[in-house]
Amino acid sequence: MAEFAEYPCILKAEQFTADKLATIRHHLEEALSASTYKDKITVIAAGSYGRAEASPESDMDVFILFDSGLNPDDTIVSEQAAIKQIIDVNVPKPVGQTGTFGTNAIVTFNELTSNIGGGNESNQSLTRRMLFLLNDIIRYYRTIAIDFEYKISEQNKEWGLRSIKLRFSRKLIYFGGLVVAAELVGGERADKIQRANELFAMPVLVRLQTLAGQDEQLAVLLSHYEYFLQRISEARVRMPLKTVTRDNREESAEFRTLRDVGVEFSKSLEAWLKARYPCDHPIHHALLF
Repeated sequence: MAEFAEYPCILKAEQFTADKLATIRHHLEEALSASTYKDKITVIAAGSYGRAEASPESDMDVFILFDSGLNPDDTIVSEQAAIKQIIDVNVPKPVGQTGTFGTNAIVTFNELTSNIGGGNESNQSLTRRMLFLLNDIIRYYRTIAIDFEYKISEQNKEWGLRSIKLRFSRKLIYFGGLVVAAELVGGERADKIQRANELFAMPVLVRLQTLAGQDEQLAVLLSHYEYFLQRISEARVRMPLKTVTRDNREESAEFRTLRDVGVEFSKSLEAWLKARYPCDHPIHHALLF
């Protein structure tokens, strides 16, 4: 974590996430130690906890992966209850009501890896699979953007805060997937798999720093993201952003500032990409289309 010493909000969020996950992991190991299915259960944290940038204001987007052919509703009822209790105690802020995440969202491994792109693939299954596997990068960001519009238009969810997150954290995780794709150009299949595993194991900011080191473009990028994390981690900023709508957005100085920083953040991502990969690299051609 010392690599982010110059960015206290990023460092603080990373430390908070690590501490909270360590506590939850410890309690989960204790609670499930006697379960027959303990080696078949994986609790997956996505969202801000998956990106290692959570704060006390964050909820925890989790779902339970059950690696078994058995029906989880018949076999891990007590385990599910124990997991729910531990998550609720440590992260009291509730998740959204779509059913995509939460301790009631149990997915079998077969469900996660089947019907990819088929007619029966739901938005929930796609979202979980993308966050777990990230094997369809462009479609993933398209889904984030469409999901945002659906929640705003059809479910009357808060527009302001979600709009800002779309410009920063959602865009960053998409960008992190693009970078992995760029790094896998050329080489043998086995080497690509190993390299992809190494890179995807890192939070996106760590991934970018590992690839580029302390260069100028990264410093600019981190400074923009530092500002974003600082502002949305403060309740006095976060709560008013929830009241911002499309119609009154120009009345909020905080929203306007974050929106402008978001534009610069996008430019810094582009600058990083151009500095990292020469102009004839296939990633530029791919993004053009």
